Amino acid sequence: MSGVDLDFASADVPTAAPSVTSSLQHAQASLVTTLPEDGIGSENIKNHILKDIAVGFTVVTEGASRSLNSYAGNTTGNVTDAALFAELLQQLLSVDENAFLGRIFTTGAAASNILGIATGREFVIAEAGRRNSPQSRTSVAELGLLEACLQAGLRLLVDLIRDSIVLVALSEDEPWKFDMLALTQHLSREDAKSIIVVGAAEGDSGCFVTHAAQMAGIRSLADKYGAWVHVDGAVGLRALILPHTKECSALNDSVSGLHLADSIAGDGHEMLSVPHDCGFFFTRHLELQQTVFRNAGAAYLSTATLSIPSPLNLGLENSRRFRALPVYASLLAYGRSWYCTLLERQIGLAAVLRRTSPTRLRTNLFPTTTSTQFTRWCCFTRARTP
Repeated sequence: MSGVDLDFASADVPTAAPSVTSSLQHAQASLVTTLPEDGIGSENIKNHILKDIAVGFTVVTEGASRSLNSYAGNTTGNVTDAALFAELLQQLLSVDENAFLGRIFTTGAAASNILGIATGREFVIAEAGRRNSPQSRTSVAELGLLEACLQAGLRLLVDLIRDSIVLVALSEDEPWKFDMLALTQHLSREDAKSIIVVGAAEGDSGCFVTHAAQMAGIRSLADKYGAWVHVDGAVGLRALILPHTKECSALNDSVSGLHLADSIAGDGHEMLSVPHDCGFFFTRHLELQQTVFRNAGAAYLSTATLSIPSPLNLGLENSRRFRALPVYASLLAYGRSWYCTLLERQIGLAAVLRRTSPTRLRTNLFPTTTSTQFTRWCCFTRARTP
């Protein structure tokens, strides 16, 4: 080590190249904000990412005394306005971009469901306070759970534990369907407020939970009693991609009311065939989402005021993989029509398999109902020998 100058404080530190800022501006300007019907192809998207977007990964930040280079693609994952990429996904699913302003990519549907439940808890407790006479300002994020519930006049804590789940299934034979009477009775209780969780489709059987009219009824009950409606769309949300045709009418109706929810969770690695892990979360209540997940304010995580909300204040993670980029690349490369065709083929294959004898396939078919609802979605398990 002899002769090596380790006096970093006095050493000259090169300033960032002037082109860095312009590279970031170029990357932002190159982003495609409208989902194409037909994709641009894998080679074109590869060139777009390498030549347009990747050059914006290195940005300039002002340190205490000099400019510093930092790799923005690694720390917060929001370089090149990653939130914009979620808009393409909303376009694919026909989710209103102007209504669902809260959006972020997550580790998967489970994490997205946590965001929905946590935001929902903040809402229902605050709503209970607003409905008090006189009104009280109640926020779990600011007061803590116990104090917020007390000020809202709630005797039962709105907790996020397994035992807090109340099933309102119609029957043992059709457990995926809502018992609207039981739901109404539960929501009408004065001592507790609720988050209504709607599974867009049941994972094992493929049975869809609601239809358009029932979803409208759930929305009406939520508004009446101050509840939050969250949709777990890990399995069934992809049906929103389908065209509105006679063949798809049953599935269209099953998901047509999902836009009435306050929040929606989904799985990108299942629905979009992007690398694991990737989920997404949408909500109508951006300000509430920021209240719940606002960063504590570490100096090294400070962000400038931007037109696009910082992901640091939208979810559980401060440091995250750039999950938005594979989603953006896949949507742009293949386009809406490719995803629609892919799903139609999967549904067609399910219908063919359903018509095939389980004995011939050496499998057990579930569910065993003959309803035409299940000609579009079915599940097989390996047959057991007696």
